[in-house]
Amino acid sequence: MAESNAQKTLTAITILFTIALPHLYIFGFAYEAGYLGHYGIHTELFPRSVAEYLTSSLLFFLSTFWISAKYIITALSIIFFGFILFAALMLLADNKSEVLLKKPIKWYKKIQPYFLCLKARLNKFNFKILAMPAKFAGIVFFIFYALLGLMVYASLVTFIPFLVGQKVASDEIKKTKLCNSEKPVENCVSLTEYGNVVASGKIIASSEKYIALYNDGKTVIYSSKEYDISALKTSSAK
Repeated sequence: MAESNAQKTLTAITILFTIALPHLYIFGFAYEAGYLGHYGIHTELFPRSVAEYLTSSLLFFLSTFWISAKYIITALSIIFFGFILFAALMLLADNKSEVLLKKPIKWYKKIQPYFLCLKARLNKFNFKILAMPAKFAGIVFFIFYALLGLMVYASLVTFIPFLVGQKVASDEIKKTKLCNSEKPVENCVSLTEYGNVVASGKIIASSEKYIALYNDGKTVIYSSKEYDISALKTSSAK
């Protein structure tokens, strides 16, 4: 019995990982594509390993939680103040409630006979003749919406991480300051050749062949093998 339960647990975990890992990989890839794409960089220049894409998927979830939390707090604030405004209006209209209800009641009394007539006709109608067409239509609609749901799901799996990556990059660009050797800022590095500073900026991505630096509103890709990379100290930066 114990061995059977352990086997079932192991099977469930295997199925879970089999389903989850490809999704996490896609999340990470789409997140990186959106992030680098907002800086004008193609992912082919900076390929990642499977482990790095899985790590990027965790960044996607953290970023999504942070972005969603900000929007949720804003929405709750709007709902709270809207509720207060609604309660104030209800208190103001309390004395006139009888006058406000007279028109709807009068309108309902006029259309009530029509509803009663329709109800009587529906009670006499034989709905059994619609059973087969209804089943066939239900199957067709189910297949259609199942395929539509799969397409929407496939789009959202890639589209949402892509948008989150773009949002993270956009927020970084808004906060990034000018980076140079005289007034270095956080995450600022310099590329030197024979002791001379060739370029400086914030590292966006790097690989064995290339390094992408963002500075002063533009992204430039350099060969990482041709230059020495050094971090600029920020102790004197204000």
